[in-house]
Amino acid sequence: MSSAALDKILTNTIGAVLIASLTSFFLCGVVVTSVLSYYRAFPNDRWYLKAVVGVSLVLSLADTAVDGHIAYKWLVTSFGEVEVLERLPKRVSGPAHLGPSR
Repeated sequence: MSSAALDKILTNTIGAVLIASLTSFFLCGVVVTSVLSYYRAFPNDRWYLKAVVGVSLVLSLADTAVDGHIAYKWLVTSFGEVEVLERLPKRVSGPAHLGPSR
């Protein structure tokens, strides 16, 4: 594979992973801040409402952890390995195929 083709593959994949993971980290911070604000503002809400908010926080944290793991794998441990970058992680491959076909 030529150097120009490799640069294009790396730029397209790594740039997207970096932007997506940074956005995910930022939005997780927004969720954590919102949850803390909710618990402070509404301490007398019913338990099931607090549970829904808590579960939402746990799911957001888990999603961000998986995003961070994928970003670390692609950006650090597999940097420059085109064979790894050509395969989508199992977590991404399902939703990636749900879009319109070309």
